[in-house]
Amino acid sequence: SRQLATESGELAAVATETLQSPVEIQTYNLQAQQRARFLERVRRMFALALKTVKYQAATAPLIELVSICGLMAALY
Repeated sequence: SRQLATESGELAAVATETLQSPVEIQTYNLQAQQRARFLERVRRMFALALKTVKYQAATAPLIELVSICGLMAALY
């Protein structure tokens, strides 16, 4: 979650930098480099988001299993 927020901030920084300096990017022919930086940030953020969803999806059934085991132990 913290990493996702960090990556989101870095993605915003890259986008802001690109949008605030289009003349410099064109002058120094940095379009491909800026595109690659942006895509890398998006991929990292997407990977972290998938990782977060995966762990959240695994946590709910595990909590239910522990709760059922506790209930069974209490009833036994």
